[in-house]
Amino acid sequence: MMKQSVWSGYFLEKEPEEMIKIFAEMGFQYCELSYEHADMLIQRKGDLKNIGEAFGRYAREQGIQLLQGHLPLRLKICQNTGDLEIMKQYLMLFDAIGVKYCVLHCDKFLEVPGLSKDEIFKRNLQALKELEKFILNTELVICLENLNIYPITAEELMK
Repeated sequence: MMKQSVWSGYFLEKEPEEMIKIFAEMGFQYCELSYEHADMLIQRKGDLKNIGEAFGRYAREQGIQLLQGHLPLRLKICQNTGDLEIMKQYLMLFDAIGVKYCVLHCDKFLEVPGLSKDEIFKRNLQALKELEKFILNTELVICLENLNIYPITAEELMK
């Protein structure tokens, strides 16, 4: 049986709890958490783990399961160690909420012309290994999404 899911970004103008409530009232049971809604949660004052746990509990109480979340597109985790550290905040939040699958776009290095595919691959692999260490003792799974530049093919993703 197919389970219908929806992307929380449909209601980007709503606070995360309001978005959950609307989808629950519409009969949805599953939702992908957008990075924009994750941004809203991260910007709240307080302990990120507590914020995530409270939001995850609220979603479950409304009958919504957040099985997947999308990590930010704007972060250049291969080019900026600060961005890599910020990405870890999203992973920490997703773990606290109960989001298991974390969609990540590899860094395309559009700002650095002339890099070979091999160099782009090596730099992405290095960043992914750092994130892998960070999520080692969690249930999180990083799901690489193919792009229109790199990686494009299933073979490139599997590499």
